[in-house]
Amino acid sequence: MQTITFKSALYLDDMRVPTVLGIDLARNYGEFVEYLENHEMPELISFDHDLAFEHYPLGENRPDVQIPYGTYKEKTGLACARYIIENKLPLKYWISHSYNAQGNINIANELRAYCPMGEILNTRIPYRIPQS
Repeated sequence: MQTITFKSALYLDDMRVPTVLGIDLARNYGEFVEYLENHEMPELISFDHDLAFEHYPLGENRPDVQIPYGTYKEKTGLACARYIIENKLPLKYWISHSYNAQGNINIANELRAYCPMGEILNTRIPYRIPQS
């Protein structure tokens, strides 16, 4: 098994908390943008799609579900990926770890077009979900 290390990493997720020391966490679009504006670009970013309760799919979670992006008040992980692309930020490595099947595909498709050699496949950052 290969060990992959990164000098810096950002984990975007509203519920999960990475259990690896040294990984920074952003909970939503605002925190994500603020982090990128005030820190050096992380070597790795791991993206979740659903960053607010309104984003969680109702009914089936399958790859062909239409996501009603225009109705959301809070921005999704796809908006975070687009922020990087629109601002031409130097994304080196990335993971899309969302359990929302179509949201995961949407993030991955846009990032593959922008940074095709940066996708880290078959890798997940270990996490925990704090009890409320």
